[in-house]
Amino acid sequence: MAFVFGPVHSRRFGISLGVDLSPSGKQCNFDCVYCELCAAKPMSAMREVANATEIVADIERALQSGIVCDVLTFTANGEPTLYPHLAELVMQVRALLARFPAPPKLLILSNGSRFGIKNVREALQGFDIVKFSLDAANERVFRRVDRAARGIEIDDIIEGIATFAQEFAGELIAEVLLVKGYNDNPDDVTQIADALRRIAPARVDVGTIDRPSAYKVNALSESDIEALLPLFWGLRVFVPRREALQCPQSYDAAQILATLRRRPLSKDDITALFDKPSQQRLQTLVQNGEVAREEAGGIVFYCAR
Repeated sequence: MAFVFGPVHSRRFGISLGVDLSPSGKQCNFDCVYCELCAAKPMSAMREVANATEIVADIERALQSGIVCDVLTFTANGEPTLYPHLAELVMQVRALLARFPAPPKLLILSNGSRFGIKNVREALQGFDIVKFSLDAANERVFRRVDRAARGIEIDDIIEGIATFAQEFAGELIAEVLLVKGYNDNPDDVTQIADALRRIAPARVDVGTIDRPSAYKVNALSESDIEALLPLFWGLRVFVPRREALQCPQSYDAAQILATLRRRPLSKDDITALFDKPSQQRLQTLVQNGEVAREEAGGIVFYCAR
């Protein structure tokens, strides 16, 4: 059975080689309305569990074939923290990567629902980058969007993520996926942003549907997302942008500093929102020490000092 796929180019994490912990089919404790997999009843535990040694062997074959990647991305047709041997697997992969001169970072893509479990948090310590999703911060919206298995509550999820954030020494990345008419109400988005400020991740990726989903739901427009971004004040927000939707405008130095004090902007933001003279003014502010360039999960942000 093939566990490794790719590599693919990720705008958020560079060249990514995927490791699917559930290649036989979807195994997830959520059934999100925006899921690109098939609709399926959520489960609290994996019914089919892959052999960790076989997974490691598949990773070794891929790396020895000459594949070069920035990150080794652990995912699943579902939720990877449901994999019961995650800690053992990460230890074996770490031992494997020690044999390579320039090993990739280890990344896991999770819905964050099991971070409140101590042995899951311990397993996650083996990763360099942990990405979690937070699509709601109240139970009503959570049930509509993420359709979780019985017994999973959003307050517990947020508490578990906040606990993990205090323990984790690597890079913690949040993702918010907005669905039109489900979780895009400004009050609901404000609650998500408030929860994220408590968690204080290195970066927040804000996006919407861009692939066919399991249920009939609609994406937000670029302008819809732009209107909600001020609610994420104080957080480093990354929004994947399509070149055709760029709308550069002119900003003087004072406006640039005021904007960056409110919310750090990524390089993609700068390209999309600042015209060429404004980008030159930004670089002058960097040279003068008034603006800093900081990296979060491989994305460069500009922040006011």
